[in-house]
Amino acid sequence: MKKTIYLFPVFLLLLISYTGLCQGITGSWKKTSLTLTTANGKKTDSYKQLIKMQPCYANMVYTFLPGGKMSQTADGCGESIKKMVVSEAAKGSWKINGNKLTISISGNPLPPLTYEISFSGNTMTWVFNYAENPKTLNIGGKARSMTITYVKTK
Repeated sequence: MKKTIYLFPVFLLLLISYTGLCQGITGSWKKTSLTLTTANGKKTDSYKQLIKMQPCYANMVYTFLPGGKMSQTADGCGESIKKMVVSEAAKGSWKINGNKLTISISGNPLPPLTYEISFSGNTMTWVFNYAENPKTLNIGGKARSMTITYVKTK
């Protein structure tokens, strides 16, 4: 019994450390998909369309720093896109409460965006539900949700 009592804190510490390493948002990520689901259930991979128009977006790396800061790279993009992307990310902040991620951009007239966040291995998934974010632009009210997937790069 004493052995179990002494080993439990060690096990708990290892479990917490493992969970934090595998499931934390901090680190660098590449977007792999952005799927828009309409009110009638139709799904469109908007990311594929974006990459066709602006191939450099496939090289963008999103970094979530401890303390809620963000940064982003736009290697291979033109200077105007790089400047915009880097500037907006520098004004951004993130906060997690349970399984809810809130992204805010200071000075941006749009309200903060709240996503449901989940992790599986080196994959992070965000689900944005338009009904839970009523002040967010939803042209014609046609979109139900948006799912964004990222893969951890480091």
